[in-house]
Amino acid sequence: MKVCPRYDFDVGAVEASSFGRRRKADEDLGVSRRVVVARSASEDVLRHAQDGGVATVLLKKALEDGFIDAALVSGFETSDPWVPVPRIASSPDELMACAGTRYSYSPNLLALPEALKKFKRIAVVGTPCTISGVRKMQLLGLKLSNAIKLLLGLMCVECFSFDCLMKDRMAEKLIDLPSVAKVNIKGKFLVELRDGTTREIPLKDIKSCSRRSCAACDDFSSEYADISLGGVGLSGSTLVIARSSAGEGLLLDSLGLLEVEGAEAHLPPLKLASRLSGAKRARAKRFGS
Repeated sequence: MKVCPRYDFDVGAVEASSFGRRRKADEDLGVSRRVVVARSASEDVLRHAQDGGVATVLLKKALEDGFIDAALVSGFETSDPWVPVPRIASSPDELMACAGTRYSYSPNLLALPEALKKFKRIAVVGTPCTISGVRKMQLLGLKLSNAIKLLLGLMCVECFSFDCLMKDRMAEKLIDLPSVAKVNIKGKFLVELRDGTTREIPLKDIKSCSRRSCAACDDFSSEYADISLGGVGLSGSTLVIARSSAGEGLLLDSLGLLEVEGAEAHLPPLKLASRLSGAKRARAKRFGS
């Protein structure tokens, strides 16, 4: 109960502990030190990753520099394609194998006890609920969290039931799940097939698949991560918000591996992120009333 991200979450204490200060009045997306829109400079990363592949680039750089020696990420169940499961990635190849986004929940922290048997500096990639849970663990001084050195947060409106989204809806659209190469949400649920074609499913058709528990969450932009990432209104690029000194340092160290767009490029996705963040807070308020 103490580490539940929805129970008695002290925003001010978490921000002060994680970032050295509380958010300013105009920081509606949370504490921010640096904002860019970027994509990987590697075509290989872009082929495998979601949007701009920035999360993969940052994790690979952190591994190479010895800032971390493993990352808790989401991978696939080998016997059931597209079922998301927690994975421990300790090499660039393992990171690449886990690149991309799953729209069904993956409890990556379940891999932490196993990771602690071998690794001392661990990164965690997760949605806002995962990030908030880790921050509470750290604030409480729980031993399990001592090895967690980096949090990469994924911007998230909501997650979906796997069976409903990836089985029922795919079957309704006559899509064979093993033929799916990548999925994305850009105003529609986009299903890229291995033959190079793309199928579109209206968001209203998958709304019933959303997890009811997500309605209690008021955090869209992973406000407590060291670095927050999202393809908000972007195609082939990632909105990157560095929040902590460690996050900003890693981002700056990775700039040679990224193609960064001009300063004005981040304004439209920031505006959209702000709107989505406000809508998610309003939804959570209605849920709790």
